[in-house]
Amino acid sequence: MNVVRPTDTVVLPLSSVSEASSATAEILAMVARADADVAAGRFVTVAGPADSEALHAATMARLRDRLAAARGSRGRYRSYSAVQRG
Repeated sequence: MNVVRPTDTVVLPLSSVSEASSATAEILAMVARADADVAAGRFVTVAGPADSEALHAATMARLRDRLAAARGSRGRYRSYSAVQRG
C-alpha cells in the first residue's frame, strides 16, 4: 500500500519545479552561447548534401590536426587534459 505523506504533496512538486528550472537555465545558457556564435559569424549554413559533406570533411580534418598535435614523444596521444594545458 502506498502511503502519501503530507510533505510529499509539497516536496515532490517543488523538486520537479527545481529540476525544470535547472533545465531551463541550462537551455537558456546554450541559446545565449549559440546567439553569441552567430553574432560572431561562427556558423555554417548547410543547404544540401554537398554542404553536409563539406562540413563533415572540414570537421574531420580539424580533428585529425588536433590529434596529430596531441601526439606525445612516443607517438601516443596525450590525454585531453594534457592537450588543454599546452
